[in-house]
Amino acid sequence: TNEIFKDEERIEFNISFNITEKLSTDRYKGTLQLQYSRPIFNSSYYSPILNYLDSEVEFDYIETQPLDYNENTHTSNLSALLSFYTYIIIGLDYSTFSNSGGSIYFQKAKRIVENAQSAPENGWKAFESNKNRYWIAEELLDAKYSIFHSVLYKYHRNGLDIMYEDNDKGRGYVTESIEDLRKLKQINPTAFILQL
Repeated sequence: TNEIFKDEERIEFNISFNITEKLSTDRYKGTLQLQYSRPIFNSSYYSPILNYLDSEVEFDYIETQPLDYNENTHTSNLSALLSFYTYIIIGLDYSTFSNSGGSIYFQKAKRIVENAQSAPENGWKAFESNKNRYWIAEELLDAKYSIFHSVLYKYHRNGLDIMYEDNDKGRGYVTESIEDLRKLKQINPTAFILQL
């Protein structure tokens, strides 16, 4: 991003590759586990936001080869994977600090999906699965799931972040956001976004 962050404001998350198969000299197949938690204001508590396993990971990797990212082109599946999930996590983080604040980063993630439509690797196309990178980007930007972004914001910024100063008011927002999440489940109980 173009934002300037202090050290304590940086987003911390974990990405773990589990290589299950070596397809050729420089080609690997496996899974990718992502975990992201957001710090709560004036506390040592971290609220889990994302815990996701991508089971369709395949990429080429040559040691010491730079990972180049181009916003307009799919250059490599590894750089696309890392960039895609980084934008998703940045977007989720921003959505917890302002209502729909992460939309610009979800759009950047969707752009990566669009650029990867001709890539031979799985996980980027709508018809391959109803639970892949395509659907993550699609549903995070779908207007019918705007309640999800409102819940993220209300639960964290209006709820947990203010509990230090006003416990009752914070609890009220947390309760309200849980009720809103129930409404979202009534819209589409199989929505991929609810599994995030």
